[in-house]
Amino acid sequence: MYSCSVAETQFCVRGVRGVSITSIQVPPAVENGSASVVLDCDYSLASHEKQGLVVQWFFRDHPLPVYQWIPGKRPQDNGPLKGRLNLEYRASEDPYHRHRALEILNPSTDLGGDYRCKVATFDNEDSQNAHMVVYVPAASFTVEKTKPTTSTVNVTCKVEGVYPLPQLELIQEDGPHGNRMVVKETTLYISSRGGRYDATLHRVLEDKQLPSDAAFECLLSLPATEYQTAQKITYQPGAPLDGGIIPQAANDINEDHSHIGMGSGGGISIPSVSAPHRSLDAIASPAGDTTIEDDSENASVWQSGTGRGIRAHETTTDNGANVHKRPQILALLLAFFVMVSL
Repeated sequence: MYSCSVAETQFCVRGVRGVSITSIQVPPAVENGSASVVLDCDYSLASHEKQGLVVQWFFRDHPLPVYQWIPGKRPQDNGPLKGRLNLEYRASEDPYHRHRALEILNPSTDLGGDYRCKVATFDNEDSQNAHMVVYVPAASFTVEKTKPTTSTVNVTCKVEGVYPLPQLELIQEDGPHGNRMVVKETTLYISSRGGRYDATLHRVLEDKQLPSDAAFECLLSLPATEYQTAQKITYQPGAPLDGGIIPQAANDINEDHSHIGMGSGGGISIPSVSAPHRSLDAIASPAGDTTIEDDSENASVWQSGTGRGIRAHETTTDNGANVHKRPQILALLLAFFVMVSL
C-alpha cells in the first residue's frame, strides 16, 4: 500500500494517495479533416473518492471546460468543442474511467492548441497539459528556374495553402554525387488567406559560380509535425531555358515613364518570383548603348509589401555625348554653308 509523505498528508486519506493523473495522451500533430482523434487522460483513484469524481477538459485560454463528465451522467461538450465530439466514446469499461477521453470528429485547424485535463474529487485534484497541432498539407508545391539574364538563374520554391507557418529551405547539389549545401541569402515572401499560408523562397545565382551539372532541391516542413516533402530540379549553367529568358529590360520601360507596379491582395503583398519583377538597378543593359537608371528612393520596396512601384527612366548615350544635341549642331553647320555659298 502507498504510504503518504509529510508533504502529501493533505491529499491522503486512510494511507491511500488521492486522485492522480498517470498519463495524458494527446497526439502532437494530426492532419486537418482526418476521421477522428482521441485525447485520453488516465488517472488513479482511491476507492473513497469515486463518489465525488469529475473529469474536465479545458482548451487554450477558455475559462470554462469544453468537456465535462461525472460518472453516472452523460458527458457534456461546450464552447469550441460543442457538437464536435463523439459523446458515446468509451476509453474504458470501468464505470469510473469510461468517458474520461475526448474523441474529436474531423479535427480542423481551429482546434489546434493547448489542452488541459483536470480530474477532481471532493478531497483532491490533479491536472496535466498537452499541445496538439492540426496541420494542412500543401495544396501545391513547386520549384522552378528562370533566367533573369543570360548569365544568371533564379531558383524559386513556392508553396500554397499550408498550415502552420511553413519552413522552406533551398539546397544546392553539385552533380549527382556532389556536395549538398544550404543556399544562403535567400529571399522569403509570406502571405495568408483563409487561415492558410502561401510562401515563396528564391535566390538569383551567377552561372559562373555553379558547377557544370547542378541540382536544386527545395525542402518544405511544417513545425511541430512530421510533415516533410521535397521537390528537385537540375540546371546546366549557360544553357538557355525554353521561354525562361526575360525580355530585354528596355522593353519593360514605357515611353510615358509609367510606374512598374506590384500586385496587391490580402495579407502581405507578394510579387511573382517565378517570373519576378526586377530591381531596376540590377538589370543588365542591352548592347552597351542603353542604360537603365533607378531613381526610386528605396529599392527595398520590392520586399516591403506596400504595393508601391519603382519609377524608371531611359537615358541614351553615345561615346559620352548626348545624342539629343546632334540636330542642333547639324542645323548650325547647314546655315554656315548656305551663307558661304551666297
